Amino acid sequence: MDKFVSKPLELTYLEKTGNSADINLLLLLILKATGFQAFPVILSTRESGKINPDYPLPNKFNYVVIAVDLEGKRYLLDATEPYSPVNMLPERCLNGQGIIKTADSSYWIDLNPEAKFIQTINISAEINKYGENEGTCTIINKDYAALEFRNLFHIAPSQFNYIVWLERQKLGLRIQRFEFDDID
Repeated sequence: MDKFVSKPLELTYLEKTGNSADINLLLLLILKATGFQAFPVILSTRESGKINPDYPLPNKFNYVVIAVDLEGKRYLLDATEPYSPVNMLPERCLNGQGIIKTADSSYWIDLNPEAKFIQTINISAEINKYGENEGTCTIINKDYAALEFRNLFHIAPSQFNYIVWLERQKLGLRIQRFEFDDID
């Protein structure tokens, strides 16, 4: 978690690596260079604790994200999360308020998301002649549930490894056949 760049942003661009501030502030420069109204937002992650707006201690701020104004709406971005859609900050950033820095001023903005954690699990099962449950299970993930799924799915070495994890951690079922839709 970083609020300061670790090296010149040109090096971040060339090396394609950097800390979270390097990556997000490079995104800020790219957005501004392409004509977008974009601004840095400094915040305290959940790990660092909430900020008291009456006494915002500078050492409590430990992360920077980007705000983009487009067609009268403000969107928050974190380029360190490759599977996160626009305006869905990672959970670590959802900690009340942050401070946005525009050309003219600085002010508090709300970091509470519009998105929710929505997961729907539909199971249709019957008991077979051996006394075992058989059936189908459909899991539909939306918003933060979909982000969690994409992050877990993409770090698994294979779809099979993800299924093994799912059997052990989530469902307590044995999965014989599976298919995925709309992963990305």
